[in-house]
Amino acid sequence: GQDSAGRPFYAAYAAQDLVRAHAQEWLVLLKTRSELAPQVVDAIRSRHPYETPEVVVLELVGGAPDYFEWIDDVTTGGPR
Repeated sequence: GQDSAGRPFYAAYAAQDLVRAHAQEWLVLLKTRSELAPQVVDAIRSRHPYETPEVVVLELVGGAPDYFEWIDDVTTGGPR
């Protein structure tokens, strides 16, 4: 594929020998409190084999209150 400027959108990865014929990638979702996100990003980047791994932080704008309470509990050592 190409981007809007006509450049291949995977060129950077190919140049870094990151695209391999039988390579596997995994989508991993990690959930934590927003104030812990920088630590999670740093931990992933320091252990990931890619020079520039895809690590993104998404803000949740809504959801089940009891789920958010559970996230708070498990990331602060509170009741479970």
